[in-house]
Amino acid sequence: MNSSSQLPLAEVWGNDSGSAHAAKEGMRGLVIFLVTAGMGGGLFFLQKRSEQKTVAAETSAQAAQAPRQTYEHDWAKHSLDTTHSVIQKIQQQRKDDDLKDAVGRR
Repeated sequence: MNSSSQLPLAEVWGNDSGSAHAAKEGMRGLVIFLVTAGMGGGLFFLQKRSEQKTVAAETSAQAAQAPRQTYEHDWAKHSLDTTHSVIQKIQQQRKDDDLKDAVGRR
């Protein structure tokens, strides 16, 4: 009853206790994957750490270039100044848009 298409497992896989070679092949792939993933992860974290240091340096440089600090006693003036400058920008933009429309109609 033992046909050539139905061999016992020991004959197919090499020995009675299973294949020692298959386990080594699987482990070799796993080790290669883990080493590659570890190196990639290490490079990723090194890059992130260096970017954080760069961002912190840029932030401190920008803080030093701030035009002026808003003090507690003049917060209302600062708010009004900001509102006034925004209104002026909007009015200027509308004038520019009206001029462009007038030139386009000719």
